Amino acid sequence: MLHDLKIKPSYFNFVRAGVKKAEFRLNDRDFKEGDLLKLCEWLEDANGYTGEFIIAKITHITDVSEWKTGYVVLSIQILQDSLCVNCNERYCGNCTYAHGAKVQ
Repeated sequence: MLHDLKIKPSYFNFVRAGVKKAEFRLNDRDFKEGDLLKLCEWLEDANGYTGEFIIAKITHITDVSEWKTGYVVLSIQILQDSLCVNCNERYCGNCTYAHGAKVQ
């Protein structure tokens, strides 16, 4: 299952850099290992999406409801990024890649 989730730029950039490998979330979507998260960068002040996203797979779920009722920690692995994997530009058009996936 694919879950669309908002994520603030400061957290988004750490996920993109591979430093942040877990998400602390309310388990209001019945997350399961193997589910996909579409982490969409969200500018709270502008009340809108930037268009940047990361697709990540849930590799492990830790129930932390003992400390925060209804919450889980989702361990994640990045599968796709909205940046071109070849030249690190968004919507590049200068190579055979776009949005982190090969253009056919």
